[in-house]
Amino acid sequence: MTGHPATGQPPAGHPPAGQFATVRTDLDKQFVDVYELAAGAVTKISTVEVHGDLFSEELVWPDAASPIVFRGGVMEGDGVQRFGTIAGGRFTVVKPKGKGDVLGLLTSSAGEVWIERCTKWDDNNPDEEGCNVRGWSRVTPTPGTATKPPPLRVLPSDALATPTRVTLAARRDRKAPNDHVLACTVGGKTVTLLSGDQVRKPPTWRWLSGEPPIALVQIAYAGEYAPDREPHDYRLLRGCKLADDAEAYVLGPDGLWALQIDHPDGGGTEHAYEVRWRGVKLATVDGEAFAFAGGVP
Repeated sequence: MTGHPATGQPPAGHPPAGQFATVRTDLDKQFVDVYELAAGAVTKISTVEVHGDLFSEELVWPDAASPIVFRGGVMEGDGVQRFGTIAGGRFTVVKPKGKGDVLGLLTSSAGEVWIERCTKWDDNNPDEEGCNVRGWSRVTPTPGTATKPPPLRVLPSDALATPTRVTLAARRDRKAPNDHVLACTVGGKTVTLLSGDQVRKPPTWRWLSGEPPIALVQIAYAGEYAPDREPHDYRLLRGCKLADDAEAYVLGPDGLWALQIDHPDGGGTEHAYEVRWRGVKLATVDGEAFAFAGGVP
């Protein structure tokens, strides 16, 4: 997610074939819906109920041949985490090895799903200093533990031509030479973004859409943080307008991506996801969590 603008052939043709899954809430029950994408059309192909009185927090799907991994919290559980896999139309509870507080799920370059844990928080000020020692627990394909992080899956840049209407450049902040800003130029007018925000490294970006121009910008802020983790923030840039806050998004293969929105109709599921290919919206589906087969969390 950290590359500079991709170059390649201009967008043409049809969206790629693929699959994705969402977690839907209906009458206090949770269901994992699996969809197929073919020739730009989206079709629901299966639904599996999640057992155990859980609420969804995360889905990961390494590839269509692998199980979907579900992470959820227990209702009234005060931070208790549970895990399960969805395969063959069944939800199966799994109990990964390892100890420590759950930070999230990761997909390795080998297609394994890992839990990232904190095994030691900073005792003086955990809210600001964060985690001092981390550990990793493998969920699929086989259980295991590690004291070093697995190599993470990195999606290749989509073969998307750099937008011609918008130009981005990382520069030093004139008001604070040790910091960096993002200069965005459209129609001959340049807007300086992130000035005064204490951005300690040049921002990087990945184009998600050429028209309309949409980029995912990675920002590294200054400050005091745990030694094993740099404080990165990812925000969407539409034209030259940078989102004020991080938005929930998921990157998929071959130019697919999804963006979480408030559910347009309300109901049991609070949120929905817009499924997109470059600048084209393919569908809006119910979902509190989302995963592309072959994507990254």
